Amino acid sequence: MKNRLTRFLSFGLIAGMALGSVSCGKTSSKAETPEPEEESDSTVYQVGIISSEDNTYYNTMQAGFVDALKDTIGEEHLEFSSAYIDEEHNGESICKDYLSKNVNLIYANGRSALTSASIATMETPIVATGIHDFQTTLHIISDGAWDRHTGRNVTGITAFPAMAEQLSLLIEATPQLNAVGLLYIAGDTDAIYQNELLERYLNQAGIPWKEYEVTLDSNEASTDEEASSEEEEVVEETEVKHDSVITPMDIVKASGKEGANTNITSIGQTSIISGLLSHDSVRTPRVSTRWNAYRESSLRTVAKSILSVLSKEDCDEETLTEAFPDYSEDLITYLMENREELTEDDLTAKLVSESSSYLTSEDEAPTITEIVTQAATECSVFYFSAGSSLVKDIEEITTIAHENGVSTVAGDNEIGAYTLVDFYYDPYDMGYRAGKQAQRILVNGEDPADIKVGLPTDSDYVKLYNASVAELFQMNFPKSFSEFHEYLETYVPGSNTRRATTAEAE
Repeated sequence: MKNRLTRFLSFGLIAGMALGSVSCGKTSSKAETPEPEEESDSTVYQVGIISSEDNTYYNTMQAGFVDALKDTIGEEHLEFSSAYIDEEHNGESICKDYLSKNVNLIYANGRSALTSASIATMETPIVATGIHDFQTTLHIISDGAWDRHTGRNVTGITAFPAMAEQLSLLIEATPQLNAVGLLYIAGDTDAIYQNELLERYLNQAGIPWKEYEVTLDSNEASTDEEASSEEEEVVEETEVKHDSVITPMDIVKASGKEGANTNITSIGQTSIISGLLSHDSVRTPRVSTRWNAYRESSLRTVAKSILSVLSKEDCDEETLTEAFPDYSEDLITYLMENREELTEDDLTAKLVSESSSYLTSEDEAPTITEIVTQAATECSVFYFSAGSSLVKDIEEITTIAHENGVSTVAGDNEIGAYTLVDFYYDPYDMGYRAGKQAQRILVNGEDPADIKVGLPTDSDYVKLYNASVAELFQMNFPKSFSEFHEYLETYVPGSNTRRATTAEAE
């Protein structure tokens, strides 16, 4: 485009000079210099595509990526090779094959795909999508807030959800928002990353929270994406323990006043968590500084109810059991034996003690059912991070939650099929934005290290609610929400994506 414009201006300048000569009474040649023929561009870019697995989510992102390159470069200038990681094809072999063919760029779809590509080459440009935490995946260390430059041959578009919007969704979905339970699987670093950032927003809003770590047997644990074949061994080793060998550095800076403040302000959700594969420390589930005060207050209310029942002359063990069916036989016996001496303070302390020891009294690690049941007695809403590894157990978890009147919020629509509310972020649009980054690298020669990892904006999200779950809670949602199944059954991925053209790209 620039060459054509230069030739046009040069030709115009020559013509102007010729006309000027005629006006001055000087003769000029009538012969015109013909414009040289424009050379056709025969460049063909080789693009290798690697996906973490073969599923609709990744395939839709890939379609957006490919369409963006075709729109901006032209299909005749592109050759694509694609493969996905499975039992027969590991990421390392796929990337080695692409590099042997001298591809101009690798598109990595998902965490394990990006890990394989980033290990395979430090030179060939890599554009990635489906990544919740680029920093942990690429082991980027920073002393402060990350500026979203990887500093190497990688860029892309993050699948990381906006935390301020997630908190707003929690508030809208839970009329009585007393405390938030954050459930995750041991070793799920993406979930830990998102949880810790959301916790900062919860602290700002004055909302108590508690993490609940679910530990599965190594053969049952489902991690959507593993960092690499070597790191899989680390994950499997940690999943059989209650404490995962992970050390997030808590560097995120909080802003805003302490106390109940639901006017959410951005507090730097791109800040880092590093050292996630450190073997010299152990990360245990965290609890809000407000948690103890919250639990004591809520259990004091329960204590008053118990004392009210005990004060009745006809109260016996059967009466107590009917009034408090979740209480153990030992606790019922204790209440009956001490009914005359119990005070509100004593009973509150007893209930706090019973609650804290519930999951640690067994010889074996608690089951998912036990953990979720306990969490349901303590929280008013559960939060599941985007891309959570709890996907295989989510139906069981949400069933327990809903039966106990606990709201559920998901960061993506895979788990959102079972929760009360969730966000939908069009994967086609994510891939398309990544394709436009790839065009800048291939055609304009930009360095991936100089291109910021892209973040979604508020407008990228659609708030969804599940009608069947909403009916259980007798809740009605405003027009700003769409019904989960109706929306996804009718929405065509890419419908809201603004398509580019080769002219715009130039």
